[in-house]
Amino acid sequence: ERATVRHVAQALWSCGRMVSWEDPIQEKMGLTKSPPPYLDHARKFATFLLSLSNQLTAKDIAQAIWALGRLGILDSDIVTGFAALATTSAPAFNAREVSNILWGLSKVGFCDNDNDTIVVLTERLSEEAVLKQCNSQDAACA
Repeated sequence: ERATVRHVAQALWSCGRMVSWEDPIQEKMGLTKSPPPYLDHARKFATFLLSLSNQLTAKDIAQAIWALGRLGILDSDIVTGFAALATTSAPAFNAREVSNILWGLSKVGFCDNDNDTIVVLTERLSEEAVLKQCNSQDAACA
């Protein structure tokens, strides 16, 4: 109740960041990859964020979708909810945010039957002002 939307968005992103750090360590130690113990909490964070979607910033949306991809959260309601947010919020995204969203959606196997989300995001990434911000890492993720 006391956490802000930004705090919860950061917590979700942090879950994704932790798994990106833990996976190589588990692999190096020869451990079987297992879902992280905080995966259920990450799903709850994502659901909470969707319930307050009108308060999310472009950065919150981009980081949340990146985290979904990193964590492998395949829940269709969560993924399609964030994809819809990304579509309507596309004009606010910078190059890094668009590339992280495209990467995250690709990792969860997002299938955009009407192509709106992917088209809108790639068109945003193709805009001259956004292209000027784009570096090699952003381009590689997209």
